Amino acid sequence: MAVMGSVPAGSDLDGAFLFSTGVVALAEIGDKTQPLSFVLAAKFRRPLPIILGILIATLAKHAVAGGLGAWLASLMSPLVLRWVVGLPGHGRVGADPG
Repeated sequence: MAVMGSVPAGSDLDGAFLFSTGVVALAEIGDKTQPLSFVLAAKFRRPLPIILGILIATLAKHAVAGGLGAWLASLMSPLVLRWVVGLPGHGRVGADPG
């Protein structure tokens, strides 16, 4: 098993890392936040406030979603909650249920 720090520069692992990073970055362009941040950063030439605004908005959105989820879960019995969480489309998309 090779340790990342011991891989010589210019090896095939460097190319694989750059390729996979590029593929993930390309796949993330579908997320509307990334193109919007690129456009805003290019227009205003101040990326730090834009990045901080996106971070704060994302944290707020997740906090509201978590609070709403906890509140809805408190309204259900454990049996009902187990069935609701297990409904298709919640969690593992395309996974075999069995």
